[in-house]
Amino acid sequence: MLIGIFGISLIDNVLRPLILSGRTAISGLVIFFGLLGGAAAFGLLGLLIGPIILVITARLLDELRRSDVAEEPVS
Repeated sequence: MLIGIFGISLIDNVLRPLILSGRTAISGLVIFFGLLGGAAAFGLLGLLIGPIILVITARLLDELRRSDVAEEPVS
């Protein structure tokens, strides 16, 4: 129990932000909802799959929005 409280908590709260800083543009709250939705849809494996699907979907929507703006004719 002590290993879980101190070891896992330390890794989750200190090392993860240091490792992931600047690599994601998605807030922690959105990732949290991705975890919940993934767990609800896919079970335990959804904890990994949910945020991945969320990030890929956000990137695709962003690319589609950019391509729509680029295709508009300039008058």
